[in-house]
Amino acid sequence: MLEFQLFRVKVFTPKLRGFFDEILTPPEYLKKAILLKPSAEIRKGIFWHIGNISKIEESGLYFRIGRITKSKMEVFHDGNFIDQEFEFAPYTHVILYIPFEIIAIAKKSKLSPKPIGIANNFAKLLNKLQFTGINRLKFEVSEINDPTKFIEYLQSSINITKFWVSFKRPNAFDINDFFGPLQDALSEADGDKGKVIIEGEDLNTPPLEEIARSAGATGDDASARIKSKEGEKYQIKNLRKNPVNFQYEAIIDENDKLKLLSIIKDLYTKIRGK
Repeated sequence: MLEFQLFRVKVFTPKLRGFFDEILTPPEYLKKAILLKPSAEIRKGIFWHIGNISKIEESGLYFRIGRITKSKMEVFHDGNFIDQEFEFAPYTHVILYIPFEIIAIAKKSKLSPKPIGIANNFAKLLNKLQFTGINRLKFEVSEINDPTKFIEYLQSSINITKFWVSFKRPNAFDINDFFGPLQDALSEADGDKGKVIIEGEDLNTPPLEEIARSAGATGDDASARIKSKEGEKYQIKNLRKNPVNFQYEAIIDENDKLKLLSIIKDLYTKIRGK
């Protein structure tokens, strides 16, 4: 049984494009970077690679990511004990939904104790590409958080006095009525990330729910100071640490890849509440 976790890839482009820059949309940059099959030494003697790439209709990609390390094994050969060197190459499966820059990474303990470790090395691979440097791009990967429990806390509270949310520079469809001006200002200031705090005696819940959904879907964070019942103290509830996981039996053929892409799209639509 494969256990997948959802991540959001963000592609940051320069404010001003150069004469030799290849002008593409963020999803197109991401797709092209993967198709280049990046390979790089992430740590001394440890090489990470992307391979086994195949298209899933027009909107998805399947690929494998793994690392290669060299090890020695003691063997008995032709009457002698010798040290034989061999390559150890564990890998895992990744499904990308291109339009929304969503990836599902299958857990693989031989690569990393948690999928976020694999995701971080995936970003490092893309950032080491010559293509990335020439076009002055930056790739980031963040965990997508399920906002359901956090929103339940907001809805069931009798009082919310403080709400804060983090955000980063704009990335295509991430922009909404709330984040748009803030992300634009952050970009103009050449900043990487920002934070907004909303305070009041009794904050209105519905707008906060929409902000929480957007933050969860983009890999950002949100928190709230709430009171659940009369007589209770205020508590801080957080959006983070609610990863989106799902299981799938095995990837045997192209039909399995298509089913996985459909699962990813459905999960993301649910998170966005659209």
